[in-house]
Order: sequence, then structure tokens, then C-alpha cells
Amino acid sequence: MGCVKLHILDEQYKKPQMWISSSKKELTTNFCAENVRKFYVSGVPWSEGFGSGFGANNYKFQGKEFIEMHGLDMHDFHARLYCQFTMRTTTIDPLAELRPWESPYSFFGNNPVNRIDPTGMIWQVFGDEEAQKAYLQMLYNSTGNHYKLDGNTLVLVGADANFKGAKSETLINVIQQGIDSKEIYTLNLVGARGDDHNVFIDSYSNRQIDISDLKLVGETSTALQGALVGHFLNEVQVPGGFEVAHAASLLVEGRIFGELVGDPTITTRVCHTSNINENGHTIIFQYGSRHRFELVQGVRFAGYTPYNIGGHIFNSPSYDPTGALKSVRRIRR
Repeated sequence: MGCVKLHILDEQYKKPQMWISSSKKELTTNFCAENVRKFYVSGVPWSEGFGSGFGANNYKFQGKEFIEMHGLDMHDFHARLYCQFTMRTTTIDPLAELRPWESPYSFFGNNPVNRIDPTGMIWQVFGDEEAQKAYLQMLYNSTGNHYKLDGNTLVLVGADANFKGAKSETLINVIQQGIDSKEIYTLNLVGARGDDHNVFIDSYSNRQIDISDLKLVGETSTALQGALVGHFLNEVQVPGGFEVAHAASLLVEGRIFGELVGDPTITTRVCHTSNINENGHTIIFQYGSRHRFELVQGVRFAGYTPYNIGGHIFNSPSYDPTGALKSVRRIRR
């Protein structure tokens, strides 16, 4: 593994420019003032320099305060103190129950190259640039608002005064509620370059959104796409576990869909499912009495199930659903 060099400048003096040097394989920040701090990926400094006229800056690795008093030598990430030498914290993660497979004393999900932890409670990772761009476009399509990602944080830029499409005020409010919250909600975007067969539209337990699935949905109905986007954004904000969050979010989803198609009588989504066979698992999403969509979920062979009919044993193949979304179509009435 190569060495990642991170150069940080006091923001009040000069805003740096950042680029990737393909020849040297290092992350570099360019600025005129000689005020440089260089870190290993865990946060351990490997060199430090100060230019003339600069005072000591205690805000170092990831912009967090480095506390040296009495030899403590740790970074303050608000909820927890972080020891860069061990890549562990002094106390457990307040949100450790969301990731029982990880040590509650771990940081950045043990991956400081790709993840950050702005509050010391939970790390954020949104996916690659292509996935982020597609997701922001989906938010715009159903709200008329421009959003951006500042680092990994969703930020409202402003409304598009020339937007001609249908807007959902419910979706706008759900997004803004998350932006204004003191909690941190992690959304992991997957499937930007092809369907992720482990995620069917979204995954509540893993906080994942399959961009490929949502794109396929949007080709059939932008309203359906916006409703499903809003469902998940609301679901991750509702406390009480999946069953409670899912039930509440079906109502929100219905209102979003109704606003996007201009039908205020729609208040929820109703699901109808068929038996699973080798061709897939068919699910019907219904909004009100007039709007129905057929989604076909992929399946995998799971073995044979024996049946006793009149004393004769027959083995019938069985299938389990996967995260693949094979097709979406509107059912015309």
C-alpha cells in the first residue's frame, strides 16, 4: 500500500487547492503559506512545519482539535476522543448497536482512507461520484431543488425558479428535516455501474440505496422514483426499528406519489405479491385505485422441497428472492 499524504492549511489564512498527482500517487494541497501538517492515514503526524507569523493551530487531523494537555495526545471528535496511534477511541460508539459486527471502540469503520467520522458517532460514505450525481438528480427531479454534497454532507443549494416539473412538498420537508437534524444519517449509494444483486431498491439494515434500481424505476415513472426515494429518506429517520419506520414511511411515500401525480386522495402504498418461480418474484405497488406498477424481483435456485401427494413424493424446485430488479412496468387499467 502506498503512502497517502494529507496537507492541511488554516482556513482563515488561505483556502487550498487540491488535486491528485497520478505520477507520485499522492494527495496534494497547494498554497503559498508555509503552514503544513502531514499525517499518516490514521492521523499520526509524520512532519509538521509552521511559517512565520502563524500561531500554533490545534485543529489538525480532519479539522478536529488535538488535545496535548498532560500528555493526552488525542483528537476530540465531539462524542469520543480518538487515539491516532491505536486507531481506537477511549469510549464506546453511542450508535454501536447499528453495527454489532464492529468493535464499539473502532473508528472510521477501520477504513480511514475511504471513510470519515465527523462527530465521533458514526462514519459516512455515500458512494462514488457517478452514484452521487445520479442521486442528486433524482432529488431534483421530484423537488425542483438543487442539492450538493459538501464532503459527504447533503446541503440545499436552492430552488430552481425555472423548474417545470411536479414538486413534492412532502419530499422537500423530509429531506430538509434530515439536513436540519442533529443526528447523522448514513446513505450508502451502490449499483451506479450495474444492478447490485444484494440490494432490492434499498436496504434498511445496511443503509444502502441501489442507484441502478432507482434509475430503472425512473424510466417508467418519475413519480414512483421520487416516492421510493422519499420512503427511504423518511425510514432512516424514524426511531423504533424497521417495522415502525417502514409502516410510517409507506404513508409518506403515498403522499409524495400523490403530490407528484396531482392526486391528493393517495395516502399510502399497498403491496401485492405473487408466488416465486423461476421467472422471478412479481410485486405490485398500488397507489390509490388508478396507479399500479409491476416490479419483477430476481430469484436464485434454493433447492428442492419434497411434497407427498397420494403417497408419492415429488420434489418441487424452490427459489429465494435476490436484490436484482429485473423489470418495472405500469399496469394499465
